[in-house]
Amino acid sequence: MMNTTNEATKPLTIKEAAERLSVSRGLVYALCRAGRIRHERHGTGRGTLRIEPAALDEYRATCCRETGANDARPATANRAKGRGTTFGHLDGTRLLEAWRKQGAV
Repeated sequence: MMNTTNEATKPLTIKEAAERLSVSRGLVYALCRAGRIRHERHGTGRGTLRIEPAALDEYRATCCRETGANDARPATANRAKGRGTTFGHLDGTRLLEAWRKQGAV
């Protein structure tokens, strides 16, 4: 029986998709799990994932950025906005309380 699937539209394995994107297989799995790469799941249980080549093109389109004036922000931009440090989302009071309960402080 002759295979009628065109190689350009044949669904890719995770390994093949990772090779085409030049990233790790783990990243491809994570992108699929996060819904960033459209994919198909076949089989029972965990099954197997397949990714259409067009889905990789769609993902690439979301990753492309043109450089502009906003890309040249200084490293201290978060501090200028009143966020403090990299960990500005953490509540220092709650952290200190938790550390005291654990005897770390």
